[in-house]
Parts: sequence; C-alpha cells; structure tokens
Amino acid sequence: MKRLLITEEDKKHIRHLYRLNEIDSNKALKGLEDLVNKSTTSSSSDSSSSSDSSSATNLDTNVNTKDYFVHPNADSITLNYFPNAIKLNKDAEKLLKSIFTEADTPELKISSTLRTYEDQARVNLQNSRENIRAWYGSDVVQVWDKYKAGQMTQQEYADYLKDRYKKRGGLMSNHLSGLAIDITPYSEKFASTAEKLMKKGNSGIKKVLREKSNGSVHIEFVFPVTDKGGIGDMPSKSPTKRSEKKSDKMFSKQGVIIDTVNSSSNEYGLVYGGTPSSKYGAKFMYEQGASILNKNMIYANNEIPISSIEQELKSINPNGKIKSVSGFSGGGPKTIEAMNLGKYDFIGLIDPFISQVYTTLPSNVKMISRGNNWSGYPSVRDVLNKMESTGTSELIASNSYNHNSMPEVFFKKYGKEM
Repeated sequence: MKRLLITEEDKKHIRHLYRLNEIDSNKALKGLEDLVNKSTTSSSSDSSSSSDSSSATNLDTNVNTKDYFVHPNADSITLNYFPNAIKLNKDAEKLLKSIFTEADTPELKISSTLRTYEDQARVNLQNSRENIRAWYGSDVVQVWDKYKAGQMTQQEYADYLKDRYKKRGGLMSNHLSGLAIDITPYSEKFASTAEKLMKKGNSGIKKVLREKSNGSVHIEFVFPVTDKGGIGDMPSKSPTKRSEKKSDKMFSKQGVIIDTVNSSSNEYGLVYGGTPSSKYGAKFMYEQGASILNKNMIYANNEIPISSIEQELKSINPNGKIKSVSGFSGGGPKTIEAMNLGKYDFIGLIDPFISQVYTTLPSNVKMISRGNNWSGYPSVRDVLNKMESTGTSELIASNSYNHNSMPEVFFKKYGKEM
C-alpha cells in the first residue's frame, strides 16, 4: 500500500492553516504525516467512507519554549479543570501556569478548551439570548430560540452551526480550532496581565477577550492548546482577520458593540450611550435597541471618537459606512459634533446632555427630551425646557417615561430612519 507523503506545497498550506509558523514545524508536520499514514493503512477498502467530521484528531503539538513566555516559578502552580474541559498539552500548561504566576492568580480554573460542534451546542444552551445574538447574529438566535424551547435536539443545533460556518468559510469559535481556553471565574488581574505579556511580543498569546457576562476570560494561544488538532472539518483556508473579528464582534473593541443583522448591507447606524459608560454605555444601549432595531447597528461608549469607531468598523467590513449617528444622555456632545460635520444622513438626540439652546435644527435631526428628567442638572434642564417650549425638541411629557426609558421611545419612533 502506498504511503501518503506531504509535499512541500502541502506543508506550506498546513503551516498557514494551523499557524505553525510559531511552532517547531518539523515535529508537528512529522506527527501529522504519521497520523495520516496511520489512518490510511487502517481504513477499509471502501474509499467513500469517512470519520465523524466533528471529532478531533491527535497532533504532535510540541512547541519551542523560546516561542512563548515562561515564568521561572511556573511549576509551582497546579492547574484545576472543570469536568468537561480537555486537558492542556505540556506547552499550553507551561504558558498558562506562567501567566497565572505572573498575575498571582493560582486559584483560577480552566472551564473549557477544545470543543466539537456538539460541545459548542451544549455551551450555547447555557448562554443568554442577548449574547447569542451579539456574538453570532440574528439568524443564529432565531434557530437558538427553537433549540432553547426544546424544538431542536443538541445534535440538530450542532449540525446547523457546523453547516452555517462551513458555508461561511470560517469557524464560529477558536475553541473549535483548538487554540482557545476559558478561565473561570472572571479575573481582571489575569486578563490585564495576559494583555501586557501579549503586547511585549513572543509571548505565545494571540488574543484575550473579557467575557464578563459569562464570568470568564477567554484566552487564545498561537499554538494548539491540547494534544488534539481541532475539528476534522476545518475550512480549506485559514479564517481571515475579517471573519475572525466578525465571529467575536461583541468584543471587537472594549466599549463598542457591532451588531451586523444584515450582512448584505454595508450601512450602519451608530448610537452613543450615556454616562457612566460602565452602566449606560454600549451594553446598555444594545440591550435597549437590539430587539427593536432590525438593522446593522453600532453601540458605543461616549468616550470613543467617531473616527476610532469608523476604523473599527473598517477592520470588520472594509466597505462598512456609518450613515447615522444618535446619542443618549452623555452621548449628546459626540452626536452634536457629528451633526456639525454635516456628513451623516440622520442625527438623533435622545434626552441629551446639552449646553446651549438651539432655536432650529437641521432637517435630518430628530430630538426628544423631557427637561424635568434633568432636575439634578439645572443648566441642562433649562436648555431642554427652552427647546421644548419652541418645539425644537419634542417633549415626551408623560411621567411614566423617565430618563432611562427615552432610548426605547426614540428607537420605536425613529428606528427606521436611524
């Protein structure tokens, strides 16, 4: 029987596919070649048969320790795993122990590593609807609703996810490709330490995501973290930076949520949140708007300049364009800046923090307010009251609409124009 040899061209492709430029390529490729030949000799003569494409395959994942951060006291740490988490390989263990030692967080646990689509389906059932929509989009959340309601089995939902991302030419999570680890409980100390190491270079760390709503930190290495190479049906090409960013769009940048509902459109509306951003920023505005605004939207903290948000959008969609800008409360000043630029199709002011009386507003500007909501800020209250009295701002007079209710009122009233 012929042995299957991996050509130089194949090796080049495999290095790119599995990001082996950071790994001892000769050992890794030798292990992969041996695996393929072992599989070939043990298979039956029926060439049409295939293995379960969701299962992982073993891979020699030895890494040169010069290619990642090693703390001299790393071995003093004992790693603890959740029951369903696949054990890390020796290099991933060494790197994670080193980060734990550097951050002084030995109490943290590993809740998840390599996953199959079936694992991903199991995890998704535990996630909130809000997160499913933010991470994967409205099409997935509609199927997830059926899964959550018991109208689909775990296997059916897993098959849907696998088929969807196979058609898209990417993976929904780098847990599937074997590069990711989830650390529990959430630790800002761990996350910030890992980020500092990553920025120094040659750390072995590829990405750090703060998943506070899940109570964890998601961290990715530049090499496989287990002795298995990832799912068997990885796409024929490595995910692009664009598709990779889209898969974790909610965390594409701290303080910015990009919700791509219609992937065939390049137009987005931008909404700034209030102050403080930790309470009324991007996440608050997303929660208010996601179920009402059925269109591509960007929700942002009001400290972030529009130019930075436009750059973030371009990194995900090179043809993406912000067509409207709206702002709630403390997002008012940034929105007025956008209004003065005169380049956006629509401007929305939502019970805004505002410092001067406007007797007229451009025809593409809609403003609602209730000055009495600002009783603690007399100067803002007086400006709003004057604009309400002249009709420049639309007074929402009902006492049932307090300050935090105003975004919902605006989205329902002007959402189609945003």
